[in-house]
Amino acid sequence: MATEVASVDVGIESMMTRWGLLRGRGRLATVVLLVGIVVLAGVLRMTDLAENPPGFYADEASVGYNAYTVLHTGRDERGLLLPIFFPAFGEHRPPVFVYSAMPFIGALGLTETAVRLTGATYGTLTVLAVFLLASTLFGKRVGLGAAFLLAVTPWHIHYSRTGFELITFPFFFSIAITLFLVGLNRPRMLAASVIVGVVTLYTYWSAWLMVPLTVAGLALLYRDRLVAHRRSLARMGIIVGVLAIPFVVNLVTGGVGRLEHSSVIASDAGVLGAPLRVISGYFSYFSLSFLVSEGDQGPILRHYLPGHGQLYGFMVVLVIVGAIRAAVRHDRAALVLLGLLLMYPLPGALSDSSPISSRTIFGSVVLAMTAAYGAAGLASLLTGRLRRQRWAADAVVAMAVVALALWGLGGYVRGYEEYPEVAAGFWGWQSGPREVVGTFAEAQDEYDDLVLDWEFNSADIFLKFYAPDGCDGCVSGGMNLLDRTRRQLFALKPEHITAGVEYEVLGVVDYPNGQRAFVIFEVQ
Repeated sequence: MATEVASVDVGIESMMTRWGLLRGRGRLATVVLLVGIVVLAGVLRMTDLAENPPGFYADEASVGYNAYTVLHTGRDERGLLLPIFFPAFGEHRPPVFVYSAMPFIGALGLTETAVRLTGATYGTLTVLAVFLLASTLFGKRVGLGAAFLLAVTPWHIHYSRTGFELITFPFFFSIAITLFLVGLNRPRMLAASVIVGVVTLYTYWSAWLMVPLTVAGLALLYRDRLVAHRRSLARMGIIVGVLAIPFVVNLVTGGVGRLEHSSVIASDAGVLGAPLRVISGYFSYFSLSFLVSEGDQGPILRHYLPGHGQLYGFMVVLVIVGAIRAAVRHDRAALVLLGLLLMYPLPGALSDSSPISSRTIFGSVVLAMTAAYGAAGLASLLTGRLRRQRWAADAVVAMAVVALALWGLGGYVRGYEEYPEVAAGFWGWQSGPREVVGTFAEAQDEYDDLVLDWEFNSADIFLKFYAPDGCDGCVSGGMNLLDRTRRQLFALKPEHITAGVEYEVLGVVDYPNGQRAFVIFEVQ
């Protein structure tokens, strides 16, 4: 059997030395390269967060407002004291992102930047976490390659720039797997792996499927190694049972909300149609249209940049090489990678529509790792043609990968600069409430009612987020609330203004493409 968990040379000394991963030469070079990769990831994820993505979606506002209220009162928007799950929009939101946003909101205030910076920080740290995971499995060459590819992958960049809780899942999941692999040689790390694994269940719904399957797979794959730790594992089982109680209670009491209603089981596919839809959905996550050219392809533009796939074309070639290499090698490290590669589409395949990149966000991690593993395989093949000069083969492949990645990244960045032109409307980021509620807050003493258009996924949350200290008379609705006996200020989409009603325009809000978003007016 080939080496199960690679002994690798990585560069965060205080942590890596204790894990037994810091050995060999090139320590300084590894540190410099890794720092450069993480800085690149941070720049791509943290720049101009308040303006692009354009607008601020209801889920982001909900996360931010609940983090704000817990920070200042200890209670969420519904008055629950330090909740483990946050009721919102017919579901129970996992807690990790909400509590993680509190320091950012404490430092920057209740702003879009503070909420999205939470996600950008997790996205950047995930690049480091993937380096640790890939290095543990295959060595520092693959670790650095995986970190770099994830840093520039459109799929991961896109969601790292949002305030969606899903971005916490890849970070904790990667760390949990890494701790497990290290724990095979250092038992104390197994306990840490168990704790982080349980925390992962509280990050995002996809973890509810991915974590149990991964635990089962790792336990089967490394069963001979785990037998020696059976007493420790028994004690860890008790810890898991206690920490998972809120998760189980939430699951059995129906806290999944819209996830339950948007699964293939709840669709009208029928007994025979549902399995076929799952199978079709599963393979859609390996299609070129999803990975390279079109992305999600659906109407929800919050999930992708139109005209761009989740990866760059050259990465698909490397993924294929990496998957073949892993299948041929057939050692345990390779099987871990293959298992994750085959597993990542499952949360999306069970949805009522596929492909959907949000529920399969861990695919960005596993595909970056597989591509890096494929690149290392190509370098190994090239080594034989260069008279076994491995450094030269590594340099040739690395330069080619970096050049192709930066070329692809340039195209993606140019497309992303135009993203506000196409994704600010209802099916995108629903831009406009910031300006409208700002106007309402300034004018609230002059009116009895200030009416924000109802056509959002949840208009009321914007009134709370942008006016956390209260906005007297601010409500969501439409012309149905017109009462000529009251002083009223409306901010409605043009198509929602009743024909024939005379009104005075006091202001307008436009989308970035110049289309009229809201008209702020008084009825005559």
